[in-house]
Amino acid sequence: MPGKILGLEIDENHVTAVQVTSGLKGYNVTACCRIPLSNGENLEKALDDIAMQIDMKNDTYLASIPGSEASYRNLQMPFKDPKKISQVLPFEVESMIPFSIDDIVIDFSASSQSIPSDILAVYVKKRNISSYLELLQHKGISPDVLDIHCIPSVTYLLNQEGVAKLGLFVELGLERNTMVLFFQNRIMLVRNFFFKCETSLINPQDASEETSNNMITAEMIESCIEMLCSKIRETIHSFGWQRNTVMEPEKIYFTGIGSQYPATGELLTRFLDIPAVRIDFRRDKRIHMDDEVASVWHPGLMDSALALAIRGNKKGQGFNLRKGEFEVNKDYFGLWKGLRRVSLLLILVLLFFVINISIDYYYLNKRYNFINQKSDELFRQTFPDVKRVQDPVREMKIRIDELNKSSTSLPAIKSEQRTLELLNEISRSISKPHDILMTDMVIDFETIRISGETDTFNTVDSIKNELESSDYFRNITITSSKKDRTGKRVQFEMRIQRIN
Repeated sequence: MPGKILGLEIDENHVTAVQVTSGLKGYNVTACCRIPLSNGENLEKALDDIAMQIDMKNDTYLASIPGSEASYRNLQMPFKDPKKISQVLPFEVESMIPFSIDDIVIDFSASSQSIPSDILAVYVKKRNISSYLELLQHKGISPDVLDIHCIPSVTYLLNQEGVAKLGLFVELGLERNTMVLFFQNRIMLVRNFFFKCETSLINPQDASEETSNNMITAEMIESCIEMLCSKIRETIHSFGWQRNTVMEPEKIYFTGIGSQYPATGELLTRFLDIPAVRIDFRRDKRIHMDDEVASVWHPGLMDSALALAIRGNKKGQGFNLRKGEFEVNKDYFGLWKGLRRVSLLLILVLLFFVINISIDYYYLNKRYNFINQKSDELFRQTFPDVKRVQDPVREMKIRIDELNKSSTSLPAIKSEQRTLELLNEISRSISKPHDILMTDMVIDFETIRISGETDTFNTVDSIKNELESSDYFRNITITSSKKDRTGKRVQFEMRIQRIN
């Protein structure tokens, strides 16, 4: 779910908002606030206060309603197909409620994959959902998901590594305390306990003026937590008895305003005889916070809204009460807006592609013209007799082919003076046996240049004299004659003018 996301958590006493931006490396928390609903302040006023602190223009909205609005039922189904369960579930729930099935919205979560399938069903009255949605939409907020308080935190917790196989989630609130029992990363049981606990006075800002003046002692807080643990223990025992099994959670994960009391974890461990761990979602490496947000962040108060903001809107990530008449309408304007963004992106990509191709073409064409110019110059230097050149490469290939066909002849040499004949004449003219080694011979249009070595300077003169007697050569010149490095041999060069 890319873009800017606002998680809006509504409970009985507060509205908590957390804004995040998602990216490839995770989530960045950019803003947060928590507005109380006490002292006559209503939800509409709280939303206005939030809008003064957080930019309410977001790409995605996710909201949750108070747990007191929801009721839970544990059921069993003879199949595990979600579509079949959705069809049958209303009829199963209808016999358990004192009002018409048409007045509620139902969602469910499979707490096991076996058959019969264990189902945790939740239902909320339609008029309550309608009132929340109408107010949110009036403020320009149309949430893609409408979840239930605490469930996003549990869902997020179950996606973390190292979580207990059979565990207990506990949120210690002001007047409502919630326990969630889970097994193998699936929620099995949700129960709310409504009683006012002195842990609500741990943070005086979250307490009413009347109660904050009371003297709260450690004994009072301990008594309150002990009462909560007693109810939790009885609930787990009853649930295990119904399932004919012993439920012994391996670990407690606790949060909420009551988690800010330093001894809460120790007290939960003592009264339930289970190790307790305080939840802090900031430890997740995928979550980053701006410094300004980190300075005001309270895990026990804001983790639930954070979990809501990053929960996504996929099935299996919790509950979603936007069903039936409350289902999210497809925003065709938003879809068109999204298509425009994609189209703009594609146009930019295409533009960069065309620019890149144009640049490549420019340099390739420039190089082609340069090579063509050099080819023309080389052709004119090699064949100066040609005045008009149209295709230097093709014409040069033709000339080279012609030369290859007459490779045994030199340019401007008569047919009777072929190269082999010249070599034969040199060999014939040097009739006397000499100690001579030819190392190089160059035959061009007018001359023959010979390089080699022999035993004495007299031998060089003798070779010169013998070649002068030939009808093929004239003006024979010894251009160089010297001893080699060993001093035993004579190196020479000789220039012979041809008679064409």
